[in-house]
Amino acid sequence: MGLITILLIFSTIIITRKIYLVYLISFLLPLPAMLDFMGHELKWYKSNNFIRIFSGILLGIPLGVSIVLTKVSFYYLFLIIVWYCLIEIFVVHFFKIKNHLDNYYTKYTNGIVK
Repeated sequence: MGLITILLIFSTIIITRKIYLVYLISFLLPLPAMLDFMGHELKWYKSNNFIRIFSGILLGIPLGVSIVLTKVSFYYLFLIIVWYCLIEIFVVHFFKIKNHLDNYYTKYTNGIVK
């Protein structure tokens, strides 16, 4: 139900030609997922499934909308993919500054090997 509402809001914004609002909302929605991931991994707080599901939905909405809008503009999909890559680069750089990247990499590789 919520996803349908969000898609209706996005389509209304597009119909009214206020496409810059779509870009702005799409660039802001992934940020809670990034902050939740970083906060949990750096032990700032303990995340729970509700926060992960909610932030994951917010992370996926711009990607889903960009796939729907590919018929209108391939440029939007390109911008979202570039934005997601920039977010990943920021997280890796932040982990490197906090000396947490090696710990995370070790935990990740041990989880895959097992």
